[in-house]
Amino acid sequence: MRTKIDFGIDLGTTNSAIARMENGKPMIVTTGRADIIPSCVAIQKEGRILVGGNGRAKTIYDQEKEKELRDGTKPNSFIEFKREMANPKIYQSTNLGRDITPEELSAEVLKTLKSFVTTEKLNSIVVTVPAKFNIAQKQATINAGKLAGFELVVLLEEPVAACLAYNMEAQQKKGTWLVFDFGGGTFDAALVKKDDDGMMKIVDTGGDNELGGKDLDLAIVDKLILPYIIKNYNLSSFKGDRAELLRFVMKRFAEDAKIALTFQQSTDLLKTYPGDINLKDDDGKDLCLNIDFNQDILHNLLEPIHQRAIDLALKVLEKNNLNKKDLDAIILVGGPTLSPVFQKMIKAQISDTIDTSVNAMSIVAKGAALFASTKDGLPPDVGDKEVVLDVKYESATIEPDTYINVKINKEKTKATLPEKVTLIIERGDKGFNVQQEINTNKVSLIELQLNVGVNNVFNFLLVDDMGNNVVCVPNSISFIPIDIPDATNNYNIGIEIWD
Repeated sequence: MRTKIDFGIDLGTTNSAIARMENGKPMIVTTGRADIIPSCVAIQKEGRILVGGNGRAKTIYDQEKEKELRDGTKPNSFIEFKREMANPKIYQSTNLGRDITPEELSAEVLKTLKSFVTTEKLNSIVVTVPAKFNIAQKQATINAGKLAGFELVVLLEEPVAACLAYNMEAQQKKGTWLVFDFGGGTFDAALVKKDDDGMMKIVDTGGDNELGGKDLDLAIVDKLILPYIIKNYNLSSFKGDRAELLRFVMKRFAEDAKIALTFQQSTDLLKTYPGDINLKDDDGKDLCLNIDFNQDILHNLLEPIHQRAIDLALKVLEKNNLNKKDLDAIILVGGPTLSPVFQKMIKAQISDTIDTSVNAMSIVAKGAALFASTKDGLPPDVGDKEVVLDVKYESATIEPDTYINVKINKEKTKATLPEKVTLIIERGDKGFNVQQEINTNKVSLIELQLNVGVNNVFNFLLVDDMGNNVVCVPNSISFIPIDIPDATNNYNIGIEIWD
């Protein structure tokens, strides 16, 4: 039974994921289909809510946007609401019969990810936020977590999460790293230093909450797809709101083509009627797309937006008097950073030390789970046959040994306590064990020996004076070989003195 939070969520603008700690390692929780789900919410008639992809909310969203463009029917599906957190924006839902806020939509994504965990009750969570989120946006994220049914919500900045996961998975011993986090709606750049002793420090951060994959997709629409449509079809009536709707209808085709060019040199942006598009121009002609698209064209379209992110990263290096030779690794985070076109620019202008050994799509969720394993969760439900142990310890350590404080919690224990109880602690690899008598009167200080540089799991076995096993909570604890760095403050703080 868990006493730490152990679960972390990457609540993204475009996609989201949940991870948990298992035997000292972060693992993505899935439903068997995908590691991530689209951050999309569709509200059906009678208030039934769908979230994610695979024929669910994202498909409904695409269909409803086309219908809205055709006949003005207001949609009941929503995306990219993370950008509106703490803003006064509301979304109208006729199926729900009321307006809905970005916090409520985010809560639905969190509920869906929470539902993936079927083996235990989940009431505490770590949720990641962009480094540039302000206090109001962070509080809105906490509110979303509470609406999703989490009693305890702890926030972690996305670059810090990426550093923790990178430190574990890449096993980079030391050096200066640049976290280059280009997500669906936000961009973060973080400068990190790790010394010989394994201590990590977030030196500086920069970013833009209005820069992300959404902007890339719309650039493809504005510079490639719309010029093609305007040239081949009569769109005289597509003005104002209708023109903006047309952009968003075409955005999904731009996103598909962009993803395709991540894995191949060229693609056909071929979309037909009625299979892909169900729209007509002012002459009643069916809209279709037939555009040749390759990585060179993609580079020309997206270079200004890619350059904005690179300039922000370079500014962070410049502020700290560093250049490309000082970087030991660039950690790429987010789907857009998988693009060969984007990576080529990063290598040319920042550094060629890009480390692709970690998954750019799941690294933040895994880092959140690692951080969650160092935070106490809410007290678990205890049965009438379990002895509750109060165990105090620092689960994140780079030292070869550590101490834990153990005491039987008499108030929370419902089971009948034996007169004498011995706690046996054994390391997961069975290379170390220790035993000590414990009771309710005083705290026992126990020294544990750790394997350096790897995850350490210690299992608890409680026995009475007759040698009988006694069920205890918790029955194991774990240690991860990391130092949790603090993020830098991204905002100026002014103090006024009243004389």
